[in-house]
Amino acid sequence: MMQAPTQQIWIQFRAHSAAREFLPLSVRSVGRYRVNAQWQETTGTKWFLQLFWIFEGSGRFHNSGGTVDAGCGDIFIYSPGSQHTMESTSERWGYCWLTLDHPESVRWLQGFGLGHGLQKAGHCPEGRFRSIGQSLADGTVEGECRAAQEAHALFIEASKNREQPNHSRVVQAKAAMDASFNNPAFTIQTLADELSVHRSTLFRIFRAQYGLTPIQYLKNLRLHQALRRIQQSNDPLHVIASESGFSDPSYLSRLIKQTVGLSAQKLRMSRPNDL
Repeated sequence: MMQAPTQQIWIQFRAHSAAREFLPLSVRSVGRYRVNAQWQETTGTKWFLQLFWIFEGSGRFHNSGGTVDAGCGDIFIYSPGSQHTMESTSERWGYCWLTLDHPESVRWLQGFGLGHGLQKAGHCPEGRFRSIGQSLADGTVEGECRAAQEAHALFIEASKNREQPNHSRVVQAKAAMDASFNNPAFTIQTLADELSVHRSTLFRIFRAQYGLTPIQYLKNLRLHQALRRIQQSNDPLHVIASESGFSDPSYLSRLIKQTVGLSAQKLRMSRPNDL
């Protein structure tokens, strides 16, 4: 059930009823909506994939995983078999959308890093959606091919844009650990909270960028600092542990033995010139 939108700018459907099997990507329909604060849509299960890219205001998507709020620059994707429920949460909510009905559509989008649910993608390329609509309006096989090419370019743009927020968070995470690793109270959960990102997401994007998890990176920073202090000072191990970010000197002692094969005491005795 759908309440009438304030403005339904345009909708374009493909002339051919079924997806062309020879196309790896087939656009079924495309459009642009701008709706008011009272607008809501509740529909049954859709058998095709649907992508929404918001260019104005905010709205809410409901799915089996719960409720998700989305704003300007966000993409939300309903995979085939999902029941669609959407509502506006601002005075004006504007979004472009397209549907894909090729059997390989889900796998195709996953190749661009776009999966079910919410994604950050930046500025909505409204002109790209309109070009897809113009190609579908052609009503020919050539037009459908052009629409598929335009959709491919759209997904490249979405994939490229969604990498930037992750990259920014990874850089921020590394800088925060470099600055605060020697504070025993500083944890990865603290870091995730500061960056407003889920801990598992932080693990995934950090490992993708640097090849190790945030915990491994933080432990390495602390261990290198402790080893340097042992080599360059006569401070007790518990002092070095605390000032290197370790709350437990015994854990540091075991970690040193595992890493260099020597106890902290023997490591200190092995330095060339005792202080």
